[in-house]
Amino acid sequence: KVLLVDFATFGSIGVMLNLPRNVRGLSDAISYLEQPSWEEEELRNYVEEGIYSSQIHGKTIDVLAASTPMKMTGLDMNKSVELMRVIQQLDYDVIIIDTSSDLSEKNISLISAANDIIYVTTTDIAANSALLSTIELVETLNKPFQNRYLVVNHYNDSLGFPIAELEQILSMEIAVVIPDKYEQIQGYANRGILISEKPSLKINRNYRQVSQLIQPIFSNKELGKRRRLLRSGGVKR
Repeated sequence: KVLLVDFATFGSIGVMLNLPRNVRGLSDAISYLEQPSWEEEELRNYVEEGIYSSQIHGKTIDVLAASTPMKMTGLDMNKSVELMRVIQQLDYDVIIIDTSSDLSEKNISLISAANDIIYVTTTDIAANSALLSTIELVETLNKPFQNRYLVVNHYNDSLGFPIAELEQILSMEIAVVIPDKYEQIQGYANRGILISEKPSLKINRNYRQVSQLIQPIFSNKELGKRRRLLRSGGVKR
């Protein structure tokens, strides 16, 4: 049972998943927290009422959509901590938080609450410079038993940016590399089709590999690992 929460300031999971325009998401919960006084039980009610059940490839995923950019920008550490405390008390096996990359109070509180962190970057130098600052901040939080993974998106061999060099810059091993298939992905997005609804696409293997970091459920064949294992001279039994 999965809950997807959109804490990003810009960009919208609600639009990506084609949620109805009247879905309130975090809006009412944040408005309630902005009052001089509030009760945790009432806050929980607003959070639960904001959850929308979406169908993806025949599966149900519950979504807590973001509020307006102005309200999301106004989330300080205290409000974010209270929202996360309520969200973590809900009956879910996995809670996935999508957020922006800025080093705001909101994001520091979200990072502190996480059991697993997936850093997503590209081969852009500026993006990696900002990510390095985030990684260094997370190290200072010193939270034990927190898994951290690095995912490279939009990777193209022709860019001449070796993976090993990127690992050296960020002092992290790269867990998953997602190839640059922008036109293919954009084509489906423009038609309102989710990549996850096209399981036969080769690029889906890369997304399965990312999912596997959160909750291991796929076989080596589904992850496309068998051929690579054979090339390296060994097959997992």
